[in-house]
Amino acid sequence: MKKIVLIITLAILSGIHAKAQEQTENFRQVREQMNAYYNRVGKDKTGYKQWKRWEWYYSTRTGENGAVVNNQQLNIAALEEMNANRSNMQERTEANTGAWTPIGPGAINSGDKGIGRVNRIAFHPTNENIMYVAGATGGLWITTNGGTNWFSYSEGIPNMSLSGVVVDYTNPNIIYILTGDADGSNTGAIGQFSYGKSSIGV
Repeated sequence: MKKIVLIITLAILSGIHAKAQEQTENFRQVREQMNAYYNRVGKDKTGYKQWKRWEWYYSTRTGENGAVVNNQQLNIAALEEMNANRSNMQERTEANTGAWTPIGPGAINSGDKGIGRVNRIAFHPTNENIMYVAGATGGLWITTNGGTNWFSYSEGIPNMSLSGVVVDYTNPNIIYILTGDADGSNTGAIGQFSYGKSSIGV
């Protein structure tokens, strides 16, 4: 019996999603309708958890003016665009592939001051002298002369721990950084010193 009720609930959620798209209802309206329904029938009914998961997922994934959008369709469109540009992206990636040589130090004492960890490196799509480095706790650093000099580019942001950096190939003036130290571990810096930061988004 529970399986039948669950299937019916999922069908209702799918119907609401489709109806919201057709009528361009916004997320707030859908949430009000569903919460009113469960307030009437009780939150212990089968399907309430599925509804709350749906509500949580779409609470940060709405379209213009809070409209419920088909995110799966958007993902497919983005994948098709990526595949269409794959050969162009591959040429650019290969053009930025250099010969890397370690320059040391080879042995690092964890107590040494001033030694940090780099989580990600990104490259300017057309200028080989411009590189971007995302530090584990030091923010974003940029060089415009092939690494001879570096300057901080993220002073004042609320989270200096970075785990990602991406350059927009269509407009290199746009740089995306991902906050949080994803490469830290509970037994490493985060566990020992408690300075690893959680992500606050892009």
